[in-house]
Amino acid sequence: MRNVENNIIGDITSGAEFKRVNVPRTDFDLTLILSVDGAVVKKSSKADFWPITFTIAELPSSVRNFFITPVAI
Repeated sequence: MRNVENNIIGDITSGAEFKRVNVPRTDFDLTLILSVDGAVVKKSSKADFWPITFTIAELPSSVRNFFITPVAI
């Protein structure tokens, strides 16, 4: 999605920086988005839970969140 009036780019793969860093690619290349998010396991515990996940940027934004893959904990 792109709002031309306000120059807003609405998806990852339509951004200028994404296109700049992606040199010529083949149909089999994928761009992975890595994410890390910390969560406290229990209030009285000193342990934290830090899942590392990735998703594929080339997936349509409508289905991208259904294909989040855990990499490590």
